[in-house]
Amino acid sequence: IRRPPRSTPKPSSAASDVYKRQDEGTGSTAYDIVNSNDGTISGASWVDVEYKTALQYDGSDDYVEVSDSNDFDVTDLSIDMWLKFNTIPTDTNYGLVYKDDQFALSFLGSSQNLKFALFGDASYGNKTSWDTYRWYHIVVTFDDANNTVKFYVDGKLDATDTGMNENIDPSSEVMYIGKSGFNGVIDEVFLYDKPLTSDEVNALMDGLSSGDVSGATGVGQNLEVSPFSFGTDDLSLMGDYYALRLINERFARFARSVFQPMLRVQPRISSFPPEVKTFDEYS
Repeated sequence: IRRPPRSTPKPSSAASDVYKRQDEGTGSTAYDIVNSNDGTISGASWVDVEYKTALQYDGSDDYVEVSDSNDFDVTDLSIDMWLKFNTIPTDTNYGLVYKDDQFALSFLGSSQNLKFALFGDASYGNKTSWDTYRWYHIVVTFDDANNTVKFYVDGKLDATDTGMNENIDPSSEVMYIGKSGFNGVIDEVFLYDKPLTSDEVNALMDGLSSGDVSGATGVGQNLEVSPFSFGTDDLSLMGDYYALRLINERFARFARSVFQPMLRVQPRISSFPPEVKTFDEYS
């Protein structure tokens, strides 16, 4: 849990988060790069994706388990993640991110939409058309003061529920990512202790595009200058370097999907000399 970066994309200077990039590529731990809420991988396997690596779940018994922490005892919540379906269920549900007796984000096979649940109440997304083997950027926000849940898919507002009457209760249960039969790939799971705005969601979706996101306070004021050696991987000096890495990942994800097909086009080269014809001969 930590404050987000001091440059775009930045949800707020007052937010905190749990961030599981899932770029390790090897090993049985998905590290929380901003605190110590690391996840233990059970069954899920590392796969190469558009940028670095992610975790693939086989639809059977794969999941990531994160131990309980006071960091999860929040009033407001936003869940930000990238996912890719290998199969889309029709009669079972996928558990995406959930913590028993506290909060849960899942995909409902019978109705083909997203569900966000607190203990005793639930809200539902509107989108019911999904494709396999393509990335989706999913954000769900909960605003306790306004009893509001919002669903965003690929940066666009999908659904709003203003009737969520439950609160996020404290819980000692562990948190799971990808449990309950999820078959696909999950990357970059990010939890905030505030409801992100639409501008902040777009900043996370698109990375650096048109400058800073408005709304943050105190950015760039009274900052201390610390020496930093580029080429190292010292994540203790998060700050703007952390934001730069996040922006780079977003750019690489989209740029590769655009340019890679072009690089696969073979040039047409002929060894025959050009023929010269008069207009009458050509016609």
